[in-house]
Amino acid sequence: KMKPNQGLEEMRTAESFSMTISTVGETMTDMAYDPKMMVVKEGATVTINLVNGAKSEAMIHNLVIIKPGTQEEVNALAMEVGPDGDYIPDSEHIIAASGLVNPGEESKVTFKAPEAGTYQFICTYPGHIAMKGIMVVK
Repeated sequence: KMKPNQGLEEMRTAESFSMTISTVGETMTDMAYDPKMMVVKEGATVTINLVNGAKSEAMIHNLVIIKPGTQEEVNALAMEVGPDGDYIPDSEHIIAASGLVNPGEESKVTFKAPEAGTYQFICTYPGHIAMKGIMVVK
């Protein structure tokens, strides 16, 4: 028999989830994602709106969600792809990726949340290896 509040708890964990992640900072040392963490439900449809708030023209960013422990490999492949491919390689390690976003612009990416676990999101633009965040899937 169901408990009275059981259904309510399930309603709180959204089947579709939407959020904005901004890129902040004007230099290689202070560039970052804001927020640096998101929590989503396994199997949910997730939409991220990546907003590049920078003014400096060197601050071109993307958002690439990857499997744990694959950043080095994905970055190496991204360099091979280059700017024509938005530095986004065709890799089984990538769960989802936005295109490159110039300062003052934004881009949306929608994907199905993978199985429960902790994933990383990174910027694969050259030299932006320090830009990263965490996606927790429950």
